[in-house]
Amino acid sequence: MLAKVFADASEAFGGEASSESLKEALARMLIPNTITNAVIEKYFRKAARTGAWRALPREAKA
Repeated sequence: MLAKVFADASEAFGGEASSESLKEALARMLIPNTITNAVIEKYFRKAARTGAWRALPREAKA
């Protein structure tokens, strides 16, 4: 799936995409346009499940 996203992003920039333009294209494709409660809940649960939440400093959790 990620290979397809990279290919699509590369095509979007004429085949000669820099890493920065690829990052921008991936962000546009993968990050939701509107952040709703459901989106926040999804990513919070994923962070808790993978242990990323526990690794954050207290200031970042607040």
